[in-house]
Amino acid sequence: MRPDVAVARYVLRLLFRGRLALLLGGAGVALIAGSFVLTWLTPGTERRTFFDAAFLGMEWLAILSPVLGSTILQVQEFEQRTLWLVLVRPMSRASFVRGRFLGLAGLGCGILLACGLVVAGLVAVSGGRPEPYLVPVAVAALGEIVILAAIGGLVTFATTSYLTGLLVQLGIVVLGYLSPVLPYLAGKAVVPGLKPVVWAVYWLVPHLSDFAVREFTEPPETWYLAALAGYAVLYAGAAVGVSAFVFRRRDV
Repeated sequence: MRPDVAVARYVLRLLFRGRLALLLGGAGVALIAGSFVLTWLTPGTERRTFFDAAFLGMEWLAILSPVLGSTILQVQEFEQRTLWLVLVRPMSRASFVRGRFLGLAGLGCGILLACGLVVAGLVAVSGGRPEPYLVPVAVAALGEIVILAAIGGLVTFATTSYLTGLLVQLGIVVLGYLSPVLPYLAGKAVVPGLKPVVWAVYWLVPHLSDFAVREFTEPPETWYLAALAGYAVLYAGAAVGVSAFVFRRRDV
């Protein structure tokens, strides 16, 4: 078995053993089921109420699963000395970084798949028609999971405090959703040297606002989803590469 695949399996077992996967999956299923119940309180807009709440839940799960997963891994790696085991085994640090990323991304994708199946099942049971936004929202959420799983690895390898890592990841998420505003702020900057900093932040943070397809007036076309997928793969690949570089230079 390849070392990175073995690490990914270990990461998934660790997160399932810590009940994070069950907690997030249960919360997602409960939110989707609750949104189905809410339709009884909104006569005339039942369909819109259900899908708005369900898609919002899927998007938040796509954010929380890699962020919380990477933070919990950071705590457990220090407690169980996982990083020390990497140094005494025939495994490169790059393989460990890739395996950790695959494990975090796999966790988020599994939870998202379960929630998507619940949404589709509830629609089928209620006799409703297929929702054109379901596939685009799922694809966009997968892209967010891939990006944030890579960022989670980079942040936790670059920091030694799990609280700092968590706050940095949440800050990146906020900036990612505010990315359309950053060019405007850069244009209004009056402090010398602030404008290039804002532009640097704009190009460095992931543009998560582009993945909020549930807010579009019409379902996005296939080319847009393909562009999102390509962006997610390229961004995650760059983040994983930087993570491997940081981890190689880090003394553990």
